[in-house]
Amino acid sequence: MYRSRFEALALVVALCTALGGCFQDPGDFVFGIQTTGLEYEFFDENEGVFPSDITLINPNNPFRNSPPGAVTKFSILANGGAVASYYTFATLLATETTGEHQFFTAQSAQRVVESGSLDLATENELREIAIRGYQAMLLNFPDTRTFAANGIDSFELATLAVLGIVDLGGRIPGDWVLVSAPSNLPVGFDLDGDGEDDLTAPPGVVAVRQAGSDLPPPDPVDPPEEVPTPGFDDEENP
Repeated sequence: MYRSRFEALALVVALCTALGGCFQDPGDFVFGIQTTGLEYEFFDENEGVFPSDITLINPNNPFRNSPPGAVTKFSILANGGAVASYYTFATLLATETTGEHQFFTAQSAQRVVESGSLDLATENELREIAIRGYQAMLLNFPDTRTFAANGIDSFELATLAVLGIVDLGGRIPGDWVLVSAPSNLPVGFDLDGDGEDDLTAPPGVVAVRQAGSDLPPPDPVDPPEEVPTPGFDDEENP
């Protein structure tokens, strides 16, 4: 028995030093592997878009055999880098299909596209994946909500999905339209419990369904001049 926790800690530190170091630089997120700094490689046009599960055979996907859990997935979303987040939620979409997983797969793909880290051809391929992912959520999981870390506050994701499509230059599917309306949602949501907002409700614009019409949806209202991917800024570590 060690006489104190400090002696045990000292032994761990000594072992880590002997083995070449166990600690990561600040800002690195580790889930069995170091997730920050992962690079995206195009594998299939349907990867990360419901109902495809092809990501589970993609050798570039480090999570294909070990999907992160309910808490870890949001930690990777917030701190693990956009590429790791994309593979995380694409894996979860294939193994535990929900609208929430589809949304965050598409949003993570959008973050990679907007990071400027890809060549033009790969960027365009992933842009289409992100657009189709948002469209898949709106068509198949229209009432999708996500919950804050407090387990009480919830956030409907349709508006952010529509805004994502607009940002990427895609077509809003079905009878979804953006209308000018104040949002009654809380300003921000902390998804991983770190005290920082990971999603932010856009002011003055809401996505609604124009039911009962077979006509193409009207042109959306102009979205806010700047609609950043809410709560994330990892261009240096996509």
